[in-house]
Amino acid sequence: MSTISRTTACALSIDAHPHPPGIYVKTLTAASGKEVQARGEAKAKITAPTAVVGQEGVFEGRLLVWTEIDIKGRWLNKEKDEDLSPEEKMSINIPENAATKYKNYNYVFFEKNHRLYIETMTDTKDTLGPITVRKIFSNLLSPERTYIKDVSFAVTLIPDEEAVEEILSLPHLRKLELQIRTPNPDHASPEARRRIHRMMEENNAHTWEQTIKKDNNVDRLTPSEEVKDLARVAAETGYVRGEEKPRGGRARVVATDNRPKQWWMTSDEGETFFARIRTALARRS
Repeated sequence: MSTISRTTACALSIDAHPHPPGIYVKTLTAASGKEVQARGEAKAKITAPTAVVGQEGVFEGRLLVWTEIDIKGRWLNKEKDEDLSPEEKMSINIPENAATKYKNYNYVFFEKNHRLYIETMTDTKDTLGPITVRKIFSNLLSPERTYIKDVSFAVTLIPDEEAVEEILSLPHLRKLELQIRTPNPDHASPEARRRIHRMMEENNAHTWEQTIKKDNNVDRLTPSEEVKDLARVAAETGYVRGEEKPRGGRARVVATDNRPKQWWMTSDEGETFFARIRTALARRS
């Protein structure tokens, strides 16, 4: 009888500006095989997205994380508690293309809404933090990359839904910061997103930021319904940060960009990551 394991995933919203047809898959394909820094000494790269059979506009690939082996650096002889001798180092035979601490994470990309779901804990209990995931893809899609021309990409970690509502309802909210990067009109989105897109398009704007501070004569900010709509859009294409400070107390900041949403799955929900994440998404719909 097979053992059922629990796995987790997070999601990124990848938004291109402008976004001609096919730009996402084209760019992720161009980015595949390119090495970037992950965390500490670890490096990372992705494999090219390949179409999921029978699923239009759905692609899958892998994120590979590893650490380089430094042959030329100092090696410890644990028995003698001193440097490995030059003769001993010469006897080490490691292929040049080998790396250690290798971990493999599956991803699924939905072209229609530009969402990329990726494992953060695998069947083998390898883990990768959502913040590190965002860093890797931000590095892969940064403007400095030669394979990206005339297009800018924004990579947003999808936050827990409760984070925005928690910020908006902080009992001592004194400052609210919003950043919205161009929300694409082809997202399956509410009127709020479409309205904001029109506003940004009319002003030829790619990034829209707003800071609201409370009046000294009131206890807290009271965001209007319009500001709440802006905040919910910002959470998916930028960030929302709220600062509160009780009288005589210490200031506290709550932000959506460090409160990622996580999907929990089990191995009996599908043999592939796509099957599992599809089931997890259906549970929340």
